[in-house]
This record gives sequence, structure tokens and C-alpha cells, in this order.
Amino acid sequence: MGRNGSFFMFAVIYITKEAWFKSARFALAAALSYNSLGGVVLKEGFQGLKVAAFESRRSDEIEGLIRACGGRPSVAPSVGEEPIKNPKSVLDFSRRLLAGKTDVLILLTASGVRMMSELIIARCGRRKYIGALSNIKVICRGPKTVSALAELGLRPSVEVREPATWREVVASADGAGLLAGKRVDVQQSGAANPHLMRALRSRGATARSLSVYRWIFPSGAGLLEDVVSTVCAGRQDVVAFTSSRQTVNVFETARRARRLSLLKKGLS
Repeated sequence: MGRNGSFFMFAVIYITKEAWFKSARFALAAALSYNSLGGVVLKEGFQGLKVAAFESRRSDEIEGLIRACGGRPSVAPSVGEEPIKNPKSVLDFSRRLLAGKTDVLILLTASGVRMMSELIIARCGRRKYIGALSNIKVICRGPKTVSALAELGLRPSVEVREPATWREVVASADGAGLLAGKRVDVQQSGAANPHLMRALRSRGATARSLSVYRWIFPSGAGLLEDVVSTVCAGRQDVVAFTSSRQTVNVFETARRARRLSLLKKGLS
């Protein structure tokens, strides 16, 4: 039952990770701006509600923030990352980069930056790689990607700020005059974004995807299965997603357990 006696099952929250991690107060404000439970607005935190979340890399921080906002958390990592062995697109990019045959590099994820850099440095050396990057324009999506680039001693030409969807990436690059007639390489996340690639090409860029890792289910997915089961059974009040891939893996977990209809019903 709701705080005023009204019935509810779930509130579904989608919040960017940066909003969660800036502060508990920011996280709570984001929750308030997006959600209500059966007409009962969360004006003073989660007020003891049970909150399921599916963050992977920073699950401990998410759990702490939910507690700080007055919630009772159940946090299950839902997304893993698997490096692609000898990724052809990245190896081809390294040759173009060193030959001066690319103009712009778009970096979408911090983990992808680190994996790609490690791979290329192993082949050509750190100094040559950093020198080649210094000769092109680099666009970073969000502060974590900026931090990963800073580990190489470099700063981006353009930083794409929140909400940093593919639309903001395109708008930022286009606004800086880095698309029309340019050779653009895009370090993808765990799955290529076809919307981003089409938009870049529609603005006159020669755009290529660089795939260095793929998304997978986390190792030891038993905890994920357990938390998804509690959602399907109606034993959670709030479900929080901090990335779109989390929703894909949560729904797939429910499908494998033959509980997809229960999950859809609970979240509708």
C-alpha cells in the first residue's frame, strides 16, 4: 500500500549514472522529477521503500546512495564487458591514425578508451600513439571518458555533456564543425549504435565504428536472477535502471526464467 493508503506495485526510474554519483541529494532530486508511485510523490526520499537496482561497476555506490535516500536496496550487477580478441576495426584504425588518415575520434565509454589504448600501445608504443592522437580532434562523451583520456595526458577537443545521448554527441560534433567532409572514427560501447552512425553520415562524415568489447551477462548471474525474481513477484516498490543495457539484460533474464510476462505486467 502507498503512504496514503493507495495501492501501487512499482515505480520505474531511469537515471543517468552521473546523476546518481554526484550526490545523494542530486539522485533524490532526479527521482522526484521523474517518478511518482500511484499518485504518491516521493517528497522526502524513498521513505523505506524497497528499491531494486542493476548497476554493475559501481554497485556499492548505488547501494549506498539508495540507503542515503531512505530506501532499502537490492542491487544486482546486470552487465559484464568482454574484450574482443584482436578486433579488426581497432587494428585498422590504429594504422589509419598513425598514417594521418583520420580527422576525428569520438570516444563513448571510459572502459572502451582504456581497452583500445592498451591494445594500440602494445603495437606501436605509448609515445607514438599519444602523438598521433594529439594531431586529431577528440570528442569525449561524458566525464568518465574525459578522465580515461586524461590518463594519456590528453584533453578532448569537445566534451559532450549530460544527458550525453547519441543526439548530444552528434549536435556537439556538428556544432564544432567536425562532421561535414571529415573522416570520423567512433569507439563504440558494448554494442554499436546504428542511430549515431546514420546521423553522423547524414551530416557528411565518413564514419567508421570501432568495437573493442561486447556486453555480456555478468559472471555468476545468480544474484541478478534472484533480484529479477523479486521484481516479477511484486516484492519491490521501485526499480532503478542507470543504463539502457541493464534493461535489456533484466528482460532477457526474466525471459530465460519464463517470467517475462510477469515482469512486463509489473513494470507497465
